[in-house]
Amino acid sequence: MADAAPGLHTTDLVPRSPALFFVALALTFITGCAHQHRVGYPPSEAEIGEINRAGGGQVIAVQYVDPLAVCVGGACSVSGATVVPAGPPAEIERIVSADSHQLTVVSTSGERWTLPADGVLGLTTRGHATGRGALIGGLLAFPVGGLIALFASSGPILDPSVDSYGRQPASTSTAVTILVGFTAVGAIIGAIAGYNTLSLDTYELGHTGRSVEPATFSR
Repeated sequence: MADAAPGLHTTDLVPRSPALFFVALALTFITGCAHQHRVGYPPSEAEIGEINRAGGGQVIAVQYVDPLAVCVGGACSVSGATVVPAGPPAEIERIVSADSHQLTVVSTSGERWTLPADGVLGLTTRGHATGRGALIGGLLAFPVGGLIALFASSGPILDPSVDSYGRQPASTSTAVTILVGFTAVGAIIGAIAGYNTLSLDTYELGHTGRSVEPATFSR
């Protein structure tokens, strides 16, 4: 009698090394952690809320058309006073309100500033990409888990030392567990990578028509 056909084992279904997964995850973060958004002029209350939430309690950088000229002639005010000893704030804590003429913001030192809206190009927030990383990691791991679950449910997955006779395909619940497990592990790895990666979101005010690059933060 011919020898039993060698069994299929899980090492044949997945890459020999997890390096490909980590390379794909790293490349995704390298190219995907700076994002541009175009908001209205003036930004709506919903857009202001989105910008403030994206800041996540950290500083928000402000980009000006000309930071040296934006406050000339009393165009800016600080807590109601139009005498501004220094230039406009490069970083703020949050936006309070906006209309077609001015933006009202709170600076990192707690002062309430009024800025001319036509002098502001955009704002950049930064935060951890934890949620985005979990999503990307899960999406990258899902097809791997799906492939293994498919083979597990359609045929035996054996240890290399065991022949294929007398073994049954994995049950549906086992296949689902494999799929969910791989996806969850990928999401966890992605979340960890995302938490350690800064995500920059730049919001361009719609009136300028100019592309705004992410700002450089002072700290």
